[in-house]
Amino acid sequence: MPITGQIHLVYDAEGNAFFPQTVDGAVTVGDTTLAAKAQGWDAEKPAREAADAALGERVDGASKILFKDFYTGQGIARNPAPALSEARKQSAAVTIGNHALFAGGRNSGALDVVDVFNDKLQRTTKTQLSQPLYGSAAATVGEYTIIGGGVPSDETAVSVVNAFNSSLVRSIPTGLSVSKRQLAATTVGGFVLFGGGSSATNATFFDTIDVYNANLTHTNPVLLSHGRNRLAATTAGDYALFGGGSGNTSGHPEYNFVDAYNASLVRTLPAPTSPNSYGFPAATAGSNAIFLTTNWVDVYTSTLVHSVLSIKRMVGEGAAATSIADCAVFAGGGPNAPGQDTVQAIDSNLRSVYAIPLSSSRAYPAATAIGVYAIFAGGSGETNTETVDTVDALNYDVFTNFTIPGFTKYKFDGFHAEEKLAIDAQEWYSPGRITGYICTGGFTLTGL
Repeated sequence: MPITGQIHLVYDAEGNAFFPQTVDGAVTVGDTTLAAKAQGWDAEKPAREAADAALGERVDGASKILFKDFYTGQGIARNPAPALSEARKQSAAVTIGNHALFAGGRNSGALDVVDVFNDKLQRTTKTQLSQPLYGSAAATVGEYTIIGGGVPSDETAVSVVNAFNSSLVRSIPTGLSVSKRQLAATTVGGFVLFGGGSSATNATFFDTIDVYNANLTHTNPVLLSHGRNRLAATTAGDYALFGGGSGNTSGHPEYNFVDAYNASLVRTLPAPTSPNSYGFPAATAGSNAIFLTTNWVDVYTSTLVHSVLSIKRMVGEGAAATSIADCAVFAGGGPNAPGQDTVQAIDSNLRSVYAIPLSSSRAYPAATAIGVYAIFAGGSGETNTETVDTVDALNYDVFTNFTIPGFTKYKFDGFHAEEKLAIDAQEWYSPGRITGYICTGGFTLTGL
């Protein structure tokens, strides 16, 4: 992908203009082998070569490169967001109206805190769960977001359900049919479906499906084909799909079964996923459901046609997923600390989308989307017992990502009040475009 924007090269160390005023594409300054020679630069100029040969002159006697509305790529960009109120992993994440909720989770113990982000990435903490919980699942239907199941301690699981309306007023509807954790939830038609899960100690794996309509009325339709936990759920067209997981026979084998429920809650059994889809998330890209497996990326269309993409899974077990801009976005995972910072995105045409990594590596973050942002919050830290409060807001946008050479002065509008000096080479990343300058005697930009 070529670099886009304008680079205005003004004067060299002697005050002479030596490069065209506007250039699109990869650019190198201070290198006599440039393609830019063809554009009129006198690459044989002795004074220029002498300046390049002297390292000390690469700062004070350097060429000045001006950037105006400049960027290096387009794809999934990363934006800063306020940290969670408490560091934690295994939260339930869900969106209702203009509120993205990160509910519960655990650090040294289970938490009842609910952090709320709006579409401007402003965070508040206005409400709580009815009790501390982690390992819950959540989805939204009508005017309610519903959070079900979870674990208040390592020895117990609960059937409790918390419902929040668009004003974040909490109610407690009828609970799940059994107490469980590590279940999955998604929406189809006018229903939220909670499927699968296990007891707190994994002694029992459940095949139950619990359904709530927009009035919070609870029913139980046809069971899953197999009881399992750590399955994934998402929606494709008029189907809610539950795939993968770990089952309840000897050794807790990994399953690749898929159960699909239509808007009338009738179950069908599409083709299974590729082997070993335990602990990986799923998300929707356009009208396609995207499931990750040990090695591959599996797709189900809105008519339940199954295919395997020639795209390998990049994120780890325990990653999180959500959807923005018709892209399924997956990030993080491990399964063990310190996890990964990888972001993998697949668009509605089933193509990979370039994505900037998370700001730090972590397993078991939580994710939901609000407005143009996919928000990934919390997760494990450097060890399995450490947790983080980091929040990254991803969106589809242009971004700027390149290496600033050592012995370089630079200043970018909106980022620096004063000129900065890079003694050593350093990576620059920022969402959107930049305007500013770099002073250096040798500088290379390359596109993606």
